[in-house]
Amino acid sequence: MTGHAQVYDAAGKSIAWIEPEQAPMLMIIYGLGYAAVFVIFVLLYRNALSKRDQLELTALEVFDTRTSIVESSFQVGVGILCAVTAAVLPAGVGGLAGFIFFLIPIGMTIIGSRRGAARRKMEAAMMHVKAG
Repeated sequence: MTGHAQVYDAAGKSIAWIEPEQAPMLMIIYGLGYAAVFVIFVLLYRNALSKRDQLELTALEVFDTRTSIVESSFQVGVGILCAVTAAVLPAGVGGLAGFIFFLIPIGMTIIGSRRGAARRKMEAAMMHVKAG
């Protein structure tokens, strides 16, 4: 099933790494753990924003921090969506919720292109002000 070496019990009988009915719980745990990691990033970035004066962040650094919050929040959503999908699908197919993670490159591309365009516009405006 996983392409790894066989696992054997004490009697030498080959056993599965994971039973199909365990896959939904695995994806629920994985999805919630994944979301929790990115919640921490969101909180860290928000903390940095709250201290932007102390940190002497530039306008671009504030923009980049907000972009990181958006990206990390998207990742939180993906993790929660995976967990919820695994919880509502029938036990035999709940493990397929892992395919939700294929949304990551799509979402990150959209966020990156939109925020990147806005950042370039901001940089151009700042250069125009400096030149003027």
